[in-house]
Order: sequence, then structure tokens, then C-alpha cells
Amino acid sequence: PIGPSAVFNPYAKVTPREMTLEDIDTVQEAFAAAAARAVEAGFDGVEIIASAGYLLTQFLSPLRNQRTDAYGGSFENRVRFPRETIERVRQRIGPDVPLSVRMAGNDFVPGSNTDSETPAIAKVYEAAGVDVINVTGGWHESKVPQLPMELPRSAYAYLALNIKKAVSVPVMASNRITMPETAEQILRDGCADMVNLGRVLIADPEWPRKAFEGRSAETRPCVACSQGCTDQIFSGKPVFCVGNPLAGFEGERKIFQADPSKRVMVVGAGAAGLEAAVTAAQRGFQVSLYDKAGDIGGQLWLAGAPPHKREILELIRYYRAMLNRLDIRLHLNTAVDHELIRREAPDHVIVAEGAEALVPPIAGIHHPDILTAWQVLGDNPRLG
Repeated sequence: PIGPSAVFNPYAKVTPREMTLEDIDTVQEAFAAAAARAVEAGFDGVEIIASAGYLLTQFLSPLRNQRTDAYGGSFENRVRFPRETIERVRQRIGPDVPLSVRMAGNDFVPGSNTDSETPAIAKVYEAAGVDVINVTGGWHESKVPQLPMELPRSAYAYLALNIKKAVSVPVMASNRITMPETAEQILRDGCADMVNLGRVLIADPEWPRKAFEGRSAETRPCVACSQGCTDQIFSGKPVFCVGNPLAGFEGERKIFQADPSKRVMVVGAGAAGLEAAVTAAQRGFQVSLYDKAGDIGGQLWLAGAPPHKREILELIRYYRAMLNRLDIRLHLNTAVDHELIRREAPDHVIVAEGAEALVPPIAGIHHPDILTAWQVLGDNPRLG
């Protein structure tokens, strides 16, 4: 790998080769050529990534850029590489194609740029020809949370506001903008002109349409777990979503219309049963959902109980809305046995009984002072 200087990167765990002037020209040309191909392919705009600790950000940072030539040292020199890259891209795609740059509002890495320096960087980007500035959080290697559910919703909107005060082009806010109400609050408070959505569109591609139609409650939530998206991408694997079984499987898991006269009984209103009921109803079946508990959700209540995990409970909100929208008949406090199945005579039965806690074969584990994780999360007992 190449970089502005031969400085060890603790995130990638490599020391890059310092880029020559020829390397710099080659990479800038690659940016411009890629932008031109995107326009030729029919994309509506181009965004340059100058965030997260990637190459353009490294040139800006005194932590990574220790060059002594025209691309290192002073602020003007360190900003030269990204400025020239933007100018070259703008020249290649012409004046009418929307050009955005995604920048860190604060690197959140000791010794690198903070929100005191980033407004000056944004001004350089504006002068270089961008139409929009997309403001995100810090670098991948930061110890400050950037993506997980423990990061409060829209926590980095203040970084967008900081940039918005410095430039005249529109500014986007990013990171953990989960619901339309959150986005609306950012705009109403004047923190940004637009919002940038990422993982939420994997969880629910219809997010913008539902927002526009006032159906926010029916938005399938992104719980910011990163298991199917970020973790997969960083491992070089295809994307999926733990909350949306269609994401990444759109070809294999198409929802075909079924015989509307057929009736489906779903036993168990946990995550699996709820998803099965919603999918069956979307296909056109007449669906009845049963659970012996007094509420839907099953183990989702346990999963959302620990600190910083409450976003998981948003799935219950989503399924409540979908049960109502799809007119799925819900029978709580109802244990399903053979007699009930014979009496209802459904055409199909889906048994989604969930799992049981794993109890390891350890001597004394059934002592009254020994508690399972489920007991702690579900009953919230006093702990010694």
C-alpha cells in the first residue's frame, strides 16, 4: 500500500510506501477517470471520499503526512492533494454534474484534525468546485464510536453544523440518522441542509417513500448492529441484514403472490414468527398469529435489555405497525395445541417456537443462586 508518508498504520497494521510525485499524479488521474465512468454509466452525481482515515484524509493529517515537499508541512501543502484531486474530477465531469465530498467533521484520533481545523478544509473543498459537503464522524481507527447502537441517534449533526457555518454550499449530516423524525429534527434545527442515509436503506429501501407518505412507524429499523453490513464489507463478503431477510437476497427470496383463500397459522410471536406472519400476509395469505405470552417480541425483549442495546426493541415497534397494516389477527395468552389447530383448520402451520437458553453441564449450576442470562435480562433480579 501507498500513503503520504511511510508511517505505520495501527488500523491496517501496515507501513505504506511514501507516494512519489508520479504516484500522486496517477492516483488523481484514477479519481478523475472513475468519476467520468460513473457519469457515463448514468449516475446522477459523484461523491469523493475524503473521510474515515482514507487516503485524502491522510494527506490532510499531520499524524500521517510527514512529507517535506509541496504536499506536506503547512496547511496549504497538506490540503494540496485533495484540492487538486477535486479540481481534476470537476474538470473531467464538467460544471453541471453534482459533485460531493464526504469529509470527517473531526478525525477523533489524537494528533489529527479536530472540528477546529475542519471548517478551513471545507472552505478549500468549496473553492475547488464541490456542490455539496457530506459531513461524517471520524476515522475507522478512532476509539470514539462511529457506527454502533451505543452512539446516540444523529450524534454527529453538530459536526455538520460546524461545517455549515463555514461554507455556502449545502451540507449533509450523517451517522445514525435512523428515523424520518430524526432527519426532520436535524433540518428544523438548522444543523444541515440535507441528510445522508446509509445502513438504514439496507434495512428498509422504502425508508424515503414511507417518510414521504407519513408511514414512519412502518419503517423497518436499522438497529446499528453492523453485523450484516459493515462487518461483512470489511471482511470482503456480500452484504446482508439481520433485520431484513430480503437484503442481499433479492434474487432468491422474492415475495410471490399466493392464493388469498388460503389461511396460515403462525405459532410464536418472536422475531421469526413475526417475520413469517408479515411475509405470509404480504403474499396474500389470511394470517393468524398466536403466542402464549402476553405480548409480541419473544427474545427481542431480552436482546434489547442490556445497556446500549435498546435499538433492538425498535423491531417490536416495526412489527406492531405491520401487524396492524396487514390486518394480521393476533391471539396472545393463547397456547396452541392439537385441538386448537384442528378447530381452526388452517391450510398451513408455521411453528416458530424460538430457542432455549443453553445450560452447560456444570456441577451445581441448578443452585438457586445461579442465574441464567435470560433470568437476569428478563426478570431483572437483584444481583449480589
